[in-house]
Amino acid sequence: MLQNIFIQTRQGTLFLISDLYYDIIRDFIIEMSNFVEETGLGEVLLPVQEEPKCIYSHIEIPQIICEHFLTGDKNKKLIPKKKTRYYSAVYRRNEEIPY
Repeated sequence: MLQNIFIQTRQGTLFLISDLYYDIIRDFIIEMSNFVEETGLGEVLLPVQEEPKCIYSHIEIPQIICEHFLTGDKNKKLIPKKKTRYYSAVYRRNEEIPY
C-alpha cells in the first residue's frame, strides 16, 4: 500500500515512515527501503535503525488525571509511559514513473 503511495508522489517529495517499536514495524520499513532501492524510483536518506529511537515525554499531566487514573495500580489503573520508542526511515522520490 505505501509502495503505491510512494510511486504516485512527485519528484523531490520526502517520504517519512515512523511508527512504534515493534519488530513487525521494523520489518515493514526494511521492506519499504528495499522497494525504494530496487525500483530506482528514489533513495533512502535515513535507513531504519538497528535499535529504536526514544523520546521522553515532558508533558505535565493534569492533577485530576493523576488522582483518578494514574494511581500506579497495574491491575486497575493506567500508568503513563515516560518514554516512547519508535523506528523511522526517510526516503526521497527521485525518478519519474516509467511508462
